[in-house]
Amino acid sequence: MTKLISLFAAGLLASAHAWANPPLIFGSFAVANEPVEEPAEAARGGGRNAGPFSMVGFVAPGTARKEVSIILIPGGGLTAQQYMSTHDGRPGWAQEFATAGYPTYMTGWPSPVSVYPGAPADTGGNYQVDSTWALWGLGPEYGESYPETKFPVDSLDGFNAMLRVETNSSGGAVMDQLMQQLGDVVVLGHSAGGRNAFGMASRYPEQVVGVIVAEPVPCPTDEALLKADFVDLDRPMLSLWGDNLDRGRPSMLTRYESCVTADNLISEMGGRAETIHLPSMGINGNTHLLMQDTNSSQIAGMVIDWLESEVD
Repeated sequence: MTKLISLFAAGLLASAHAWANPPLIFGSFAVANEPVEEPAEAARGGGRNAGPFSMVGFVAPGTARKEVSIILIPGGGLTAQQYMSTHDGRPGWAQEFATAGYPTYMTGWPSPVSVYPGAPADTGGNYQVDSTWALWGLGPEYGESYPETKFPVDSLDGFNAMLRVETNSSGGAVMDQLMQQLGDVVVLGHSAGGRNAFGMASRYPEQVVGVIVAEPVPCPTDEALLKADFVDLDRPMLSLWGDNLDRGRPSMLTRYESCVTADNLISEMGGRAETIHLPSMGINGNTHLLMQDTNSSQIAGMVIDWLESEVD
């Protein structure tokens, strides 16, 4: 059982007399580096101050927990809220996975940036929805939706609040602190967060037992790396893809083709990899924001089926 969730659950359940068997447990906590000594002339008089930290949210099943936890990493310019719920009020992937029995953790973006080479420097600011509209597959241009779009554009104002760029240059060390409190994990990364997911697979070979990426930037195609990180460890990989991939510069098709290549290489070497391209299954209209689309629960079900087949 996941040690950290067990501790939180024990404390929460002890005080929840009226709700002795909750279906889900929600919470958050800070994972921090060592405290930093500030000089006496610093604001608030100096002394020991909290080091770099990341907030981690979690959703855990009240009963029947799986032994494997899931860590969800947001895409670039997004926050962990993209997994907690949809902006039009439906349960998010975190709730879906926890309901299926998986303790689920959500990091900020991108708290584990330093686990892979070439991580971005600290930045701040916001993305604008008009610049991401076409890139993320909502429609051909801002304000015009694709006819079959599954993105709930009527609730767009709620989505705008999720667009926030925040980075943490010491994120690798912070993630180390979190991983020390967990057992086996599956890492799921969206878009630029996919690069972090692959980095974590290399950084934590004993703990990361599966990698899931949703339209990542991009999949690794180095045969030696794939052999070491997936085939030799018998670690499965799943990639998820929506519709209208001929968007962006370079085209989103470039990302998709990298994952198909990785899938083929892993499979040819005797490993386990799968690519889910929703239009090929007759499911049209999904955007880059698969976890926000109106059929997000259906896609979460596909992920859960894969977890139960390949990881449990």
